Amino acid sequence: MASVYAIAPGYIKTDMTAALQEGEAAYQSILGRIPEGRWGVPDDLVAPVLPLASDAADYINEIVMPIDGGYLAR
Repeated sequence: MASVYAIAPGYIKTDMTAALQEGEAAYQSILGRIPEGRWGVPDDLVAPVLPLASDAADYINEIVMPIDGGYLAR
């Protein structure tokens, strides 16, 4: 059986979110909803995903992993 994994990143500082980062009001509004207290950076996505690419995930199937600094937990 093939395993299917997906990540659901939150607000990550990349070129794709540049407009939101540059608008101070939007940036602060979003930041205020992230319990971790900061926007994510691309490296924040690495550690949670690495185990999924190894034998450690042999018994894991069909998962969507939010990596969002707690944004969805609010």
